This record gives sequence, C-alpha cells and structure tokens, in this order.
Amino acid sequence: MGTNGWARLPCQPAGVVNLGSAWEVNFELLAALKPDLIITTPFLDALLPKLKDIASCLRISVFDGSGEPVLPKAISETRRMGDYLGASASMSAYLDRSDRLFADCRARLARLPEREVLMFYLIDDRHAYVYGAPGLYQGALDRLGLNNAWTSPCNYWGFTATGLEGLGAAAGDGVHAILFEPTPRDVMTRIGDSPIWKALPFNRTGRLSILPPALAFGMVGEATRFARLLTSAIEARS
Repeated sequence: MGTNGWARLPCQPAGVVNLGSAWEVNFELLAALKPDLIITTPFLDALLPKLKDIASCLRISVFDGSGEPVLPKAISETRRMGDYLGASASMSAYLDRSDRLFADCRARLARLPEREVLMFYLIDDRHAYVYGAPGLYQGALDRLGLNNAWTSPCNYWGFTATGLEGLGAAAGDGVHAILFEPTPRDVMTRIGDSPIWKALPFNRTGRLSILPPALAFGMVGEATRFARLLTSAIEARS
C-alpha cells in the first residue's frame, strides 16, 4: 500500500521520487537529486555517514525509544525544524493554528456526555493493534480531554497487539470504539461471523466508528487530523 493509504491528507505530491525503503535506499538516485537537506530520524542513524556525504542532515527525534509522550516532542521538534530552516515565524503560526484546533475540538466534546475511547486497528479477524500511551493518538486524547479505555502498557510507538477478547476486557458499555482504516482485505466480512466480535460492548451499543487513516507515527499534522476525525465521529454518535 502506498503512503497515501496510511496518511490520506495531505496527499503525497505526484512528483515525489521513490528512494526505496529505509534500509534499501537508492543512494545513487538520492545523490542525483542533489538535495539541499536530508531530514532523518533515530532509525536512520546507521545510514548517517552515507547520507552526510550527499547533503546536510537534520535529525528529528520523536519516536526515539525513550518512552516519553510523543506529541510534546513532535511539537518541540517542529519548532526546532523551523528554527533550522529560518522559518520560525511560519512554524510558530502553524503550531498556533494546531493549538486552536485542539481547543475547538475540546470545547465541542465538553458539551457531550463524558466518554472513554478505545482505539484499534484490525490485524485480522482475531487480533488487533490497540493504541495508548505514549503514542501520538494518546497525546491527542490528552489535548481533547478524553480518557483512553486502554490502560495496559504499549510500546514506545504507542500500540500493542491483543486478541478480540482483550478489546472486550477494556471496553465497557460507555466506551466509544474507534477502528482505523485501512482494514485488511476481507477482514470485516470474516469478523462479522465472530461471536466474540458480535459480543463486544461497542457493537451491542452501536458505539463503533470507523475512521479514515491518520498516521499514528506522524507528527503534529497527523495529531490534528486525528483530533478532527475523532471529534466528528463522537458528535455523530451522541
């Protein structure tokens, strides 16, 4: 699946060049493009010597394995990137708009009955990835004043695997469940025959919303997209 399948907005421009995967980079093609700057992450540290031979590198550290909340780091790294690029004013304006969006969504949700949220992605018809701290989605929930029904540990990316029974243990009758697309092919058809799935509280109460993709491993833009989608989904079910 292409990048646009997981990060629907903003759309990837048609002219973006495919340089391969993170561990199979086409260095010859990259060098031919003559970039002014290469933005890297901690997961590309092994490639830094080769990348630095091609262009200046800016290392952005958000998902770094520290276990610290992701969204505050994404905000601070966004500011640092703005400073590095000489675009501090533009980046501050962007973050101010993000703050206003979070505040608006929080105010809209405050008018509704208090509700916990359970966020997950279906791996197949028996297993799911469920999202929690310290991930990006959790950071958005915190900004929106919502509680996460999933309180068990997650990895530093902010997710963990569980069976459908794990979702059932976390989802009380008042929980609003959020299922993220893209769902693997035919999973929704098969899962409809599962007695466990049918018995999950959010299916019995009609509190299941299916959201378009919002990249869980992104930064501020993905967090605000998730906030907008989640707020509209909860309003539609209230």
